[in-house]
Amino acid sequence: CIHEVTFRVRDPEHSGVQIIGLPEGQEFATAEGDFNFNCQQDDRWLAIGTQLNIWTWARATTQSHAMARTPSSAKASSAPSPASPTAAAAPVAAAAAAPNKAEEMRLIRRVPLPASSAQALTRMQAALAETNKKGSPSGLLWRCMENMSTDWAKAKRMANKMMDPKYTLSQFYADLSAFPELNLYLLDDKASSSSSAGSPSAGMSSGRTLGDEFQRTIGAFFAIFWMMRLDLDGKDGFANGVDETWLPVALTGKEDMRVTQPDKRIAFQRNAKWDFFQKLLMDAGLIEEKKSGTIFKSSSKIQVNEKRLVSLLALTAVHDIMKMAVILPEVQEEHAPYHGYGLGDTIGDHDHALSYMMEHYPQVLPSFRDLEASEKRSVQFTQCNLCFNHGWFVQAEAPPGAIFTKFREALIRDHKSQIGQQDVALYFVHWLTNLAGAEPTPLAGCEKFVTKF
Repeated sequence: CIHEVTFRVRDPEHSGVQIIGLPEGQEFATAEGDFNFNCQQDDRWLAIGTQLNIWTWARATTQSHAMARTPSSAKASSAPSPASPTAAAAPVAAAAAAPNKAEEMRLIRRVPLPASSAQALTRMQAALAETNKKGSPSGLLWRCMENMSTDWAKAKRMANKMMDPKYTLSQFYADLSAFPELNLYLLDDKASSSSSAGSPSAGMSSGRTLGDEFQRTIGAFFAIFWMMRLDLDGKDGFANGVDETWLPVALTGKEDMRVTQPDKRIAFQRNAKWDFFQKLLMDAGLIEEKKSGTIFKSSSKIQVNEKRLVSLLALTAVHDIMKMAVILPEVQEEHAPYHGYGLGDTIGDHDHALSYMMEHYPQVLPSFRDLEASEKRSVQFTQCNLCFNHGWFVQAEAPPGAIFTKFREALIRDHKSQIGQQDVALYFVHWLTNLAGAEPTPLAGCEKFVTKF
């Protein structure tokens, strides 16, 4: 039986409502029953008689208020609901936010977590509770990714549809389930810090917010989606985000209150060098110009390079997983020292940690291990410690030696000159999309890039 309850939040800033993800509209988890992983479990790793709910703030169908829903509810007695990027499996509560426009906009810029999130989080928390250290250098990562595989058919289909006018952002978001590593972003710092205290259920206590790194990663994915569609709706999406139906917002003027800071967004969309964006994509091999015709008449068409775009999508899925401190690897004897880390040291730098796993344990990362050798090299290069300061370069604040020395060393010494121009361009595409998605508000467009520079 499902009960709907409507309540008003008079002060979203009050500390008492932080447990339901306010004021930022964060996802939060509630637990029912005894999460004792030593007792009997069902085939979804849940203790019998327990329930884990993940609550997500989602855009309402009306403009009057935002709604809190539970799109994913993992129960021992019922199967999980199908994934849906825009609708909740079981709406159980609606909250009318305070009538402050800025606060209302802040609550509806995050994507709802997939319907499978509760099941995935429970499985990973069970892995966290395991004392078995199988799979060094990161036992938890091995356990979480055990028997996981990337849906390459879906990933390729996603790449091929990227420039199709009928392919929507909501469909793209649903297709991102192809990459199993995305679930790792649910193991955020709050989860790991509470669970490391010796109580595996602590990380699932009621009211724990989660998902910022997941939202940032989805923001980077959305930046890719919009950049690949600059000749369609990509400029509107990149600059302004989407409306309640997940369609790009076309601003009508500086007084358009559907977005925050409309004046900055309009200025960015008007002044951005969009042709430079497209050239960078072409330099990286993500798109290519296909020419056809006869000696009397010729034409050209921009098309997707499927293999290259799939590699970028796979890179985006894994690029920040090591920000989840609980899965950081330890340097093994045969690899010590590694970038200044000695035997047994936990690799604290998340880029170095990911590089370590890519170099020595690629089998743990399904979305990396199955790439072709040339694509693996290209992806690994994006994780190098290049010490490249973009600010210095753009503003001519340092001599060439200070800017490019480390870059050159990485190309020649670390990668033995196997890195080409396309790989360097891919590094900058990744940097751009990573920056564009730096705010955990993917439905609001690329806010960091558009409104904060």
